[in-house]
This record gives sequence, C-alpha cells and structure tokens, in this order.
Amino acid sequence: MSTLFDDFLLLSRVDAGSLALQDENVDPHLIVNEALGRMRSEHPSRRFSARTPDEIPYVRGDETRIVQVLCNLLSNAVRYSPAGTQIGVSLQTVRSYVRFSVRNHGPGIPHEDRERLFTRFGQVGKHPDGTGLGLYLSRQLVELMGGQIDFESTPNDVTTFWFSLPIAVKA
Repeated sequence: MSTLFDDFLLLSRVDAGSLALQDENVDPHLIVNEALGRMRSEHPSRRFSARTPDEIPYVRGDETRIVQVLCNLLSNAVRYSPAGTQIGVSLQTVRSYVRFSVRNHGPGIPHEDRERLFTRFGQVGKHPDGTGLGLYLSRQLVELMGGQIDFESTPNDVTTFWFSLPIAVKA
C-alpha cells in the first residue's frame, strides 16, 4: 500500500512541476549494486546478472530517483518473465550518455500495446498487482534528468528496457 501512496504522491509532484531533483555526479555501478541488492532481497528465488564494465563514467542526476527507475524496470522484468529465467542488467556508454539496460525473457510486448506503455495507468497483460504508473513515472523522472527511456521487444523471446542519462562533466 505504501508503494501505491508513494506513486500517487510522486505523480502529483511531477504533474505540479514541484518535484525537486538533486543534480549530482552519480556512479552507475553503485546504482546497479543498490537496485540489484533490493531485487535480490525481495525476490530471492530469481536469478539476476550484471554486466558493468569498469570504464563506465559517472552520470548527472538524482541518485535516489535513478535507483527508483532501475528498480521499477527490474520489478517489471520479474513480473513479466517466467520463474527460472535470468534477468540481466547492463551498462554501456552511448555517445555522451550512459545506458542502463534491463533484459528479460518472456512473452514480449504485443505491437498493439506498445504505444500506451509509458502512459499514465498504461498496463500490458493480466497483472492487476501493478498501478500502471511505474513506466509513466520512470519516463517523467528520466526526462527531467535530461535522459531518454525506451524498449525493444521480440514476441515470445527477449524484452530490453533501457534508459540513458548524460555523462557527468568533470569539474
């Protein structure tokens, strides 16, 4: 119930333009470790892997909100992938951004549902345990930090959700 309340509180702040974000240099490796730690604690029977090359640079953004976005993508991967399948997180540099990716095997996302995925209350499939706000809020947060979020999906195979954030400029 607390997550639902938190989502609606965040939604109201985003809609009102009153959400204060930290603008700091953040180590993507710490983000991945924090998010995977939470997921492993909440879903001990699930298999998670990480591919995080050492040379990945810091990003600019709000550390708490970046962890929130990554946890949301990981929670969706848990929800929509069969038990026993691995969920992978990776980092890569793409031009002047760092891309965080979450990859899972599962049913994929039907073409007819793709447009509404990042909309408010947009849901796919039969998973009434979600609020339909996670991807909408994730998009809002990522865009407020100067990044992008999207996905690629092959039906009955692999789905990868990713978001990218600007590389931190060295001071």
